[in-house]
Amino acid sequence: MRTPIIILLVVASLVFAISRIGQNEPSIYCNPLLINGKSLNYSAFSLQSSGILNLITGNPDDSSRHKISFKIYLKRNDKILHIGDSSNEKVRQEIEVAEILKLANAGDELIIEPADKQYQKATRVIYLQKYDLNLQRNVFGFLNKKGEGC
Repeated sequence: MRTPIIILLVVASLVFAISRIGQNEPSIYCNPLLINGKSLNYSAFSLQSSGILNLITGNPDDSSRHKISFKIYLKRNDKILHIGDSSNEKVRQEIEVAEILKLANAGDELIIEPADKQYQKATRVIYLQKYDLNLQRNVFGFLNKKGEGC
């Protein structure tokens, strides 16, 4: 008779433990990067981009968001570049992204990683393209049969 009660207690404990997993994790949205206070538009981001970059937790469109300290650096051919503002050791709250991008080449990786490991989900790697996709759309937009420019 005790066995069903013990099994019930074990199952209830497991359900409670599983339900608690992740409850203390910070809320990281799908795009935790802001440029000049607005969500980063990855399709418009290029080697020529500029603006103040922040990494946040919480809803980017809500006052509940808060800045996360981060490291930002470039990787080229699987090697971290330690030049100028590119450093995987320097922690910051914001940066003018053009200061990093002026050191970048097409094909580099721009890495933004939280300084605090509890926010690790917010790590982003942006592969810097050889060409600006928006420029390509504008130059070859006449080929778009719909004439919508996209």
